[in-house]
Amino acid sequence: LRLMVDGHGTLRAIFLAEPEDPTAEPKSLPDWESVGAMWVDVKELKKLKESDYRHPDPAELYPEVASGRLKPEPVDTKDFQALEDVVRR
Repeated sequence: LRLMVDGHGTLRAIFLAEPEDPTAEPKSLPDWESVGAMWVDVKELKKLKESDYRHPDPAELYPEVASGRLKPEPVDTKDFQALEDVVRR
């Protein structure tokens, strides 16, 4: 959904993913490994405070994806592979 490079040259990528098993239950309790992350429906985002986020991206991007205004791009392309190759160097 978004690729960014910070002032130190660190690449940050935001991907949209779907579970392999759509009937699987997501992790229900935030823990150390998820750094407190939680599953919320896009309608529930309005209930969260800015301090609930590690980064403001979810509040901006999730409603756009849910409405269809922001379309994810596939990563199985030669352009994305070229980016992967650069990052791995």
